[in-house]
Amino acid sequence: MTELEVKIIKFLLSSAIYSENAIMKNLGIDKETLDKSFKILEDNGYLESYEEFIKRESLNEERDCCKAKKNNSCSSCCDNNIFSDLEDFSKIKVITMKAVDNFS
Repeated sequence: MTELEVKIIKFLLSSAIYSENAIMKNLGIDKETLDKSFKILEDNGYLESYEEFIKRESLNEERDCCKAKKNNSCSSCCDNNIFSDLEDFSKIKVITMKAVDNFS
């Protein structure tokens, strides 16, 4: 892991949500470099996909439907969930506790 990956993790830890464009602009890197760094961070356990996060945390169970995706059987809690209207979670990365423990 290089200094760039450390900078990315520290940047991500400074707020709740960032777009890829915000990360690239703030760190002065291009998309290819960011993708490579994300891969390194995932391989080292500092980031994980949203799908893996959902599986690991068991948030996709019926009783917690509002935490994953808007569902007609859910209550209005889904209206406040920023992810509830998304269909494709493939670009969402989640910071792991390993990253929090090591870099905050």
